[in-house]
Amino acid sequence: SHNFFSPMHSGNFAGALRCYNTVHDRLSEENNANPTNEAKQPFDIRKRRALAVILYKMNRMHYKQNDVESSLDKLQKALSLMNGCEDDKSKKLRKKVEADVKKMKIEVERSTLEWV
Repeated sequence: SHNFFSPMHSGNFAGALRCYNTVHDRLSEENNANPTNEAKQPFDIRKRRALAVILYKMNRMHYKQNDVESSLDKLQKALSLMNGCEDDKSKKLRKKVEADVKKMKIEVERSTLEWV
């Protein structure tokens, strides 16, 4: 399935990253402006998952540009957002991100060894 709006498929990596950063920043600002409370918790989980998905997509952009350190950073940030989210969708996303963190750590180690 293809998203109607998918900056990643445009081939314009810098433009796509700017777009993802804008969306991420707006969601983050909104999240910081509205401190969580019990009534908002389900929405908070959806928002955290949305931020994690954006970070995951940003990780893919960095990886396509061979920037494995930035890619790993985005994955780790996505993973930290998923802490405490125990719904099924979040668990599935966390499992995917955890697997990619392991792979990316190997990539970072490999790229570091290539420079030595």
